[in-house]
Amino acid sequence: MKSAAPKGPAAVHAVLADWRMGACALPDAFQAILDGASELALAAVVAAIPLELREAFVAWLRATYGNDAPVEAFVWVGPPRDPAAGAQSIARARRWLAELDAVTFTPAG
Repeated sequence: MKSAAPKGPAAVHAVLADWRMGACALPDAFQAILDGASELALAAVVAAIPLELREAFVAWLRATYGNDAPVEAFVWVGPPRDPAAGAQSIARARRWLAELDAVTFTPAG
């Protein structure tokens, strides 16, 4: 994958282009989307992901970050990562999951 990932709305499209060319695995692309789309709200990120990948992205997000493990318990694979950036990424993922749950939850009754 490219070393200088774009930020903002272009991040999702650039990362998925790299994935389609075989430059990275899909979970790595999803992590790069999470990291590169830091200025975007969840709705903008999901809207930028093609329909055929949206469910996979949300499932990956939930499987990876939909837990209460402390940030220190995560082990990053790959190049060294700034601990503060990792903590921000985890917090963003968990915020997005909470937003998804708030939108998709329908109380009984």
